[in-house]
Amino acid sequence: MVDITKLPKAKSGFEELRLSNQIYVDHTDLIYEFAYLEGPNFLSRPRRFGKSLLISTLESLFSNGTKFFKGLKIEKFWEEREKGKTYKVIHLDFSSFAYTSPIDFDAKIYDILDKIANNLNITRTNSSGTYKSDSLLTDIISSSPSEFVLLIDEYDYPLTHSLDDEKLFNEYRVFLQGFFGTIKSLTGKMRSIFITGVGRFAKTSVFSQLNNLRDLGLEAKFA
Repeated sequence: MVDITKLPKAKSGFEELRLSNQIYVDHTDLIYEFAYLEGPNFLSRPRRFGKSLLISTLESLFSNGTKFFKGLKIEKFWEEREKGKTYKVIHLDFSSFAYTSPIDFDAKIYDILDKIANNLNITRTNSSGTYKSDSLLTDIISSSPSEFVLLIDEYDYPLTHSLDDEKLFNEYRVFLQGFFGTIKSLTGKMRSIFITGVGRFAKTSVFSQLNNLRDLGLEAKFA
């Protein structure tokens, strides 16, 4: 009989799950494949289908190596384990903070990036544009000797929560277009880029400037 006290909680992150000895179905062979995909990658899944746990697992792997993967499949064949190689991870969950407009949204992203920039002693470039977070992201990635991984969870959260307000929806869409355009310009400087969301919202709109994005949901192996 399964001990239900060992079943994962809805909001468990990967490291919390492992430290609390909860039940974990080992799919880290797929995590390995995700970790070695080139370029920016995108995976869409309905809510409650494990997107956030996937992002949390990738974050743990890149930032701490196999520290929390003892006894799991990936521990044996993670090449970077032997080198002790880890990465700086920028994790942005667009559903994890409150905002009421694109400018507010931009400010919240900026605050997250600002803490990272402070920790790395990054010099900021003055931005004259309406939005500041894309400029700071460029400063962090371009100025630091560290190799970065960018993980974005629930990229479409501001869109799905403004569907009844066409003006606001389009403002978020324009912001995301520019933000993802900045990410494209930084692709070659990052170890990995992984984005999740519920919907696709057509590459011709939100992802129009990130046109090198690989949609994993269209591939039988990952669908």
